[in-house]
Amino acid sequence: MKATARVKAESSGRTMPLRGSAVPHSNASVEEWALFAFKTLEAADQFLDLPNPALGNRIPRAMAQTEKGAQEVVAVLSRFMHGDYA
Repeated sequence: MKATARVKAESSGRTMPLRGSAVPHSNASVEEWALFAFKTLEAADQFLDLPNPALGNRIPRAMAQTEKGAQEVVAVLSRFMHGDYA
């Protein structure tokens, strides 16, 4: 089993666990999924903080406050990671 790497966001002080190159674990946060999908904290934060057309122009980080909203955001990230950019 690979050791868990930790990435610290310089501007916010957040620490997000990553699990090697595998897809984030099933109980991973939306932030972990975004970081995995976009590879940099800056890009992940941009995705999470701006209205997203694939989510009805809602803001992913705000949606992640509920379990249903988080599931919708992860579904969009999963589609993006599989090449579906619509």
